[in-house]
Parts: sequence; C-alpha cells; structure tokens
Amino acid sequence: MALSCAAEACDCEPWKEKHQEAQGALAEGRNFEAVQLVNASLEAYESLLKDADVQTGLLASDSSRFVQDARSKLSESQAVEIADIYTTRAEVLMALGGLGRALTELKSSLLLAPGNERATRLNEHCAELQAATKEAVKEWETDEAAKKVPVYMLTGFLGSGKTTLLNHILNDMHGKKLAVIENEFGEIGIDDALIATRQDLGKEHILEMNNGCICCTLRGDFIEGMQKVLKDVRARGSHLDAVFIETTGLADPSPIASTFFLDQFMRENYRLDSILGVCDTKHVLSQLTDLRADACVNEATEQVAFSDRLLLTKTDLCTEAELESVTQQLKRMNPYATLLPLNLRDTEKPLPVEDLCDVRAFSLDKALEFDSTFLDEQDDHVHDPFIKALGVKLQGSLNQDRLNGFFAEVLKRYPKEMYRMKGILDVKGIEERYIFHAVNCHFGGVPQGAWSSDTARESRAVFIGRGIDHVWIVDRLRLCFEAPATGVIESNVKSAHS
Repeated sequence: MALSCAAEACDCEPWKEKHQEAQGALAEGRNFEAVQLVNASLEAYESLLKDADVQTGLLASDSSRFVQDARSKLSESQAVEIADIYTTRAEVLMALGGLGRALTELKSSLLLAPGNERATRLNEHCAELQAATKEAVKEWETDEAAKKVPVYMLTGFLGSGKTTLLNHILNDMHGKKLAVIENEFGEIGIDDALIATRQDLGKEHILEMNNGCICCTLRGDFIEGMQKVLKDVRARGSHLDAVFIETTGLADPSPIASTFFLDQFMRENYRLDSILGVCDTKHVLSQLTDLRADACVNEATEQVAFSDRLLLTKTDLCTEAELESVTQQLKRMNPYATLLPLNLRDTEKPLPVEDLCDVRAFSLDKALEFDSTFLDEQDDHVHDPFIKALGVKLQGSLNQDRLNGFFAEVLKRYPKEMYRMKGILDVKGIEERYIFHAVNCHFGGVPQGAWSSDTARESRAVFIGRGIDHVWIVDRLRLCFEAPATGVIESNVKSAHS
C-alpha cells in the first residue's frame, strides 16, 4: 500500500518518483527492489546536471568521487536533494548488511548537507552496527548464516587449473556430503568426466551445465539446478555440507555472485562463502591485457578483481622475476584478496583446504566497492562474440602419430588465438583414456582412467579460441583416425553468449 500511495502522490520529476518508490519498498522490506529504485532515482537526477559541468556517471556509481568533483558546482537545493537520496541508499544498504558501503554513502550525504538529521542519526547507528558485527563474526556457530549451505565458486581463465584444484579439494574433503555444479563453455562436456570419482559423491550430486554460461544465458537454469540439488538431498532425509561451482573459463563471477542476494531461495538456503580465483601465473598477464571486441568484458580481469582468494598455479614454470611481476599486478588489481601459491602437480604436498573453505571471505561491501551495480538485475553482460568453442565427438580409434602431428600443426597455426584445448580420446594401442590439455602453446597428454564398460568408447574434445577456422580443424582431425574411411565426427560451434 505504501508504494502505491507514494506513486499516486508523486506528480513530479522521475527522480522524485523513483526515490519515493524506493522509500516505500524499503518500508515494506523489499530491500533488493529498493536498491534498484534508488539507483534509478540517481540516474534520473543526473540528467538534471547537464549544465553543472560535473563528471558524468559518478552520481550513481561512486558517491565519494562525485562529491569531490561536484560539491562546489551544485546549488544548495541540488546538494540537499542528492544528499537525501544517498541517505536512503545508505539505509537500504544497512538493511542488506552492507555497512561499510552505507557509511561511505552517509559520509557523502553529510558533506553535501551537513545539517541532514536523518543522515547524522543513521551514521551513528551504522558505526555502532559495524562494530557489533565485527564481534558477532567471531560467533559463527550461533550465526543464522551457519544454517545455510556454504558455496565456493571456482573461477579462473581457460586452462588455469580449476578442475585439477576441484579434484584435490574433493579428495581432501572425503566423507563430507558435497555437490558440484559444473559449467562448461560449449555443448560437449569434458570436465564432468575428469572430476574425481568418489563413492559418496553420487551422480545426483554432480550437475553438469553445458551449452552456455551461468553468468548470463544459463542463470535461470543455474538457480533451478541449485534448488533441485538441495530439495533432492532433503527429500532423502540427508543434508549438504558444501556446494562447489566450477565456472567456465569465460564466466564473469559478478552476476553469479549477485544471484545469492537477488534470488529469495538462494538467499534463504545458501551463503556464498568465497570466490576462489585460479590464476595461471605463466599466462595471466597476457590474459589480463587481451583485447576484446567493443563493449565486451575481459573476463580474466573480472575474475581477478572479484576473487577473495587468488590461487597461483604453474608457478614452477615461471622465473622469480616473472612471479614477482604477476604478484604485484594481481595485488594492484585486487588489494583485498589473499594470494596463495599452489603447486597442483605435487601430489605429496597437502592442499591447504583450511585456507580455502569455511573462511567466510566473500563480503557484500567489497563487492559493492568494486561494482556499485552489483545488486541490480544484471542483464547487460556481453561476451566477445569472436571467441567460440568447437566441440567434437569422434567414433573410431585414433592414431597416436597422426594426433601428435595434428596438435603440433594447430599450435603452430594458432599460437595465441587458441586459448584452450582439452579432450578424452580413444587412441589405438592405449587401453586407458588418453586425456590431453593445452593452454596456449603448452601441451600435455597422458593415459588416465579406464573406459566405462557400460558404453562404447567415444572420443570428445573441445577447442576454444578467437578467430579459429573450425572447418579446418575438423578436416585435419578427420585424418587422425586409424581408419579415416570409417571414422565418424560430430561437431558443433558455440559462442559464449549463445
């Protein structure tokens, strides 16, 4: 009722209408809607400042910088009005638990309008809440969040080592009841077959999501999958100790993370414990500077900036100088993240799971500081349309020597454009599955794991790159069959946003 009354009473400018609607939503406890409404109010108000010579885009996104730039250029009435909107946004953020960002908004409000009594009162209350919250964090066991299932998101660019890390974690957490959400870029999945087999981690606890990205096209499917996993477990009278999400290497973690706040079911049943960013130290600097098509996000940059832990893999391939350069760049991009070098090839050295899990590292304040629109409905994420995944299925044994020649030819032709190759192959003369990985020009392949006795042997491979001639790859791969005349290839090409 409050919202409709506000709307009826407001025969005025759009920014005022949105502001009143935001206050109505806040009064009714619709806090996430209130965030979007108050941001819309600020965006509408910015259109009134065209003649004020202020930097555009800051009013809604960065209150501190806006006040620094525009304080002396605003009229007294404008300063009071903007301060009032900032105060409302602070009140909404306090209701959501974003106390640090709320204090920033209140500081900006008081700089614009020092006599704002509501801002003064909220500022004192918010500071008290923040101090009390720091003490309450020490009592995790009594916290309501302890009843929710912790979720760990593994992010990182193509070939950084996410699946290898996940296998280490799953083996280390033996006996725990876990679920795994596996998202792959492309229609043909590979990683699900590479996840460590555990007798207590049944197939019903592994959800494979291919043919899209859960940060955009599959976000609705992702929420439905998370609902199904939890409901199935509870229907059996069991429980979940944790959920691990391995995102595609081309995923932006921000829209995925916001789902845990924007969706009611996710908010009430799960808590995002931490985002684990896996960084291939040999290639991460080139990945961070890789150019993208206009308006397309560089996912590697987003992955680094949004992570709570940055896990440095393949450090043995770097010199000390290279490692120092990588470390300094990552610290500049994300000063909040903890950097942990990991040698995933050393099976004798235990993985420091205690530094990765149940650390409650994800912070709404940090997320809002990096992206002020974090709590808005995010539907504008755009992947580079020139990055595509070629998925192939092959029926018929492959010749080892011809395969070696094929891989050498591909890497020579596309030394930088081919970001990732991976697959499980049926090679004549090798009884086990032949598993291969390639990141840029680094290639490796080993026989590993027996073929299933329930199904016929079928090779699967994925090639991900920018500007790749997929027809050429299929034609060259066809020559790798032991008997090319009888070999069968199925192929498809997908872009990240399709």
